[in-house]
Amino acid sequence: MENWDQWPLLEVRAEDPASVTAALWSATRRETPFTAVVVLAASEPAPRGKEAPARVRMLMRVRPGLRQWCRGLAFVLAGDPPEKASRSADKLWGCPTLATRDLAEARDWARRMLAEEA
Repeated sequence: MENWDQWPLLEVRAEDPASVTAALWSATRRETPFTAVVVLAASEPAPRGKEAPARVRMLMRVRPGLRQWCRGLAFVLAGDPPEKASRSADKLWGCPTLATRDLAEARDWARRMLAEEA
């Protein structure tokens, strides 16, 4: 589920990576700076088998737009993020990222990232 009411702050609540990618793709198509808060219902295991290449293709499709238009991507996780993932997330997504368990913290960070743009 996407909430565009506070654009250029997009909030996405999703259970599957495809819906997150679709929302981020739609945001980049607006061709204006934005931030996004992505609330994940549960921590997912790393993709395996046929699923892994599909996720990589989705990310490769959206990353150029994120690099150009996204000023911050905050992930709200059910559990603690793996340390290695936290260190490499900016490079992976193409924009600054934050991983937290606190929705309010994610929203505040996303707003600050937008304010830095202004």
